[in-house]
Amino acid sequence: MKRLAALVLLSVASCGQGDRDKPLGPRDFALLLPVEADAGPLERIALPPAALAAIRRRDKGDIRVFDAQDRPLSLALLPGGPGELAVVRLKAIPFALPQSPSPGSSISVRVDRGAQAIRVKTDDASPAAPDHAVLLDTRQLNQPAVSITLDADVPVQRPVTVSLAVGGDLSHWQDLTRKVLFRPDQGAGLLGSGRLDLGGEVLGGRYLRVAWSGAPASMVTGASLATSPDPVPRRVTVAAKGAVMADPHHVLFTLPAGAGPTALMVAMTGRDGVVPIRLLGRAAADQPWAPLALASVRQGEKAALLELGDGGSREFMVEADTRSAGFSQMPRLDLQFAPVEVLAAMNGAAPYRLAVGQAKAPPAFFGMAELVTRPGPFPQARVMDDGRDVEIDVAIGKARTGLAPRIVALWAVLIGGVLVLAFAAYRLFRANDDQPQEP
Repeated sequence: MKRLAALVLLSVASCGQGDRDKPLGPRDFALLLPVEADAGPLERIALPPAALAAIRRRDKGDIRVFDAQDRPLSLALLPGGPGELAVVRLKAIPFALPQSPSPGSSISVRVDRGAQAIRVKTDDASPAAPDHAVLLDTRQLNQPAVSITLDADVPVQRPVTVSLAVGGDLSHWQDLTRKVLFRPDQGAGLLGSGRLDLGGEVLGGRYLRVAWSGAPASMVTGASLATSPDPVPRRVTVAAKGAVMADPHHVLFTLPAGAGPTALMVAMTGRDGVVPIRLLGRAAADQPWAPLALASVRQGEKAALLELGDGGSREFMVEADTRSAGFSQMPRLDLQFAPVEVLAAMNGAAPYRLAVGQAKAPPAFFGMAELVTRPGPFPQARVMDDGRDVEIDVAIGKARTGLAPRIVALWAVLIGGVLVLAFAAYRLFRANDDQPQEP
């Protein structure tokens, strides 16, 4: 009996150890895609949308490239953003906007810059002009703009929509981006990221206009603009499916375990006018919802962009403002992923296969200094993903359904051990009952 109990304990202790020691092969991953490589010893491999959607580790450790003998190649994870950033401080220049112009009337705009003043007359006026604006003089910038962070004293508990536009003559403007800034409490920072992505826009020779409504004219006093000589990597957009519209004001979805999108895009599909929305998230169902970002979706306009935060949330809710009627039909949801690229040592035999999607895969990346013996540039290998339409399933609770085989085996061994110990106790009590009693 002691031997049997010891055997059970040994089984419990070693359960799953074999799975951890067994090397992972291509068939252990959710997605396999062919890779066409040139003759270079080191080649760059950019993950296509299907591979980005299949990643199941936040650290991207479940990325592998296998050769013809199912041997993993040596990989290094390449930096995801621009290699060199320069931050330029810009002072806000007061910019007087026209107020409610009548159709066909001309507008006189005055730009005050210290003791210098510029007056521009234009017939191109928008009837929906914001209340306040400032100019940022970006004419001398010679590098593409990556992002901008405004020095903004946003009022507490008052959403302020800020729009950015660029122009060279102060009379014609090209819209760049829009973001809702919100300060939840006095002394607290802005909700989500206060940074606005500019995507490598070339601002040299032009002004950047920052405009807003619903806040004092002195709200924006300056900005920090990040530039880079390197191309700005574009985010990859993947359609989301399976979200649930609980009612016209609430849309719920859950990210698969390990998925790491950076932003959510919400587009109106019905005829609902303007619907202010906010994004809330939580790590698990037993935790309270925490606000992450605010935006407004407009009929006939492009999707609103909401940042998902630091990655701690897995469950999300898009909540429409109760002042509106909400959504008449399910809005379109798209997830944005930061581009991922690896450098592979093509030391095996073709054909090669990119493998992604295995939560149990330990990270196996080399450092760049370990892998690279000569400076780049390196040739680009091609991942053959046949141009398929990619969707990521965000159905509620889908990521929590089912149990891993190793967990099932562990519970089976534990239950077996309890039964063995119960049987041993039963035999012991029976043996004591069968002994003759002393008079």
